Amino acid sequence: KLQAFIKCMILHCEFFCTLKNLI
Repeated sequence: KLQAFIKCMILHCEFFCTLKNLI
C-alpha cells in the first residue's frame, strides 16, 4: 500500500495523494 502511495506521489503530488488516502 505504501508502494502505491509512492507511485501516486510520482504521478501526481504528495498533497493530492495524502488527500486521497484520507477520503
